[in-house]
Amino acid sequence: MTLSSRALGATSLVALLFLAAPTGDAARPANRRVRKKVIATAYCLGPCRTCETQGLTSTGTRGRRGVAVARRGHKRVLPLGSSIWVPGYGWARVDDVGGGVGRTQIDVRFRTHRLASQWGKRQIQVVALVPNG
Repeated sequence: MTLSSRALGATSLVALLFLAAPTGDAARPANRRVRKKVIATAYCLGPCRTCETQGLTSTGTRGRRGVAVARRGHKRVLPLGSSIWVPGYGWARVDDVGGGVGRTQIDVRFRTHRLASQWGKRQIQVVALVPNG
């Protein structure tokens, strides 16, 4: 199969998916885009005595990259499961909570304590893809 026939096949597949896509309420996107101004601090995955982390997030993952939000659900700046674009960090998933994280704050997770310390504390605007419902 040549490169052009692969590209044509992919184009045909995209066209087929577009034509088969539902309309009306069923076509509503699964996520909504939200822009928020937040304070971004950092922590390391651990185990680390300084960050008080054990190497495991509250959702049970051991992911190196991710974001923590406030422990209390009604005070969270973003819900768990949201995908978030953090300037200077990139895309991450909200998959952890922290007792010391404020309601307009996110805590960005790094692989090492040194990297987390270098991040510091910043006021930034993030873009999040928040699940509907």
